[in-house]
Amino acid sequence: SQANRGPLLEFAQALYPGMVAAVRACADDMYMEGSFWLVKVLSRSFVVEEDTVHATDEFEKGWTVVEAQYYSLEQESPRGYRLLRDKRYVLVNHMVRLMGIEFMRTKRANNGLSILDDKWDAAIRDSV
Repeated sequence: SQANRGPLLEFAQALYPGMVAAVRACADDMYMEGSFWLVKVLSRSFVVEEDTVHATDEFEKGWTVVEAQYYSLEQESPRGYRLLRDKRYVLVNHMVRLMGIEFMRTKRANNGLSILDDKWDAAIRDSV
């Protein structure tokens, strides 16, 4: 609906390369990592100009997306993630509207994993 376009558009315009964002998992994928996935945003948001397929995903003309790389959950506690290489389009409408998600700054080497602290994990789960 048009009423929801304002906040979605504002959120889409606030996305920027390098930020970490959460994406709602669809019901069929919840067994993998839970209710959300994390991504590293690689581009500003943009509108798909024609129906297209990108990395096996279909996107319709007019949809707002960002290019991003997914993180893979490699460790449950604390939640440790590894950045995957593939670049994908992510539908902004499927993203959790939380800004400022950050991994913990840690002096320990966590096997090269990026660690999400419990506060961010809880905040994302509460927003999904």
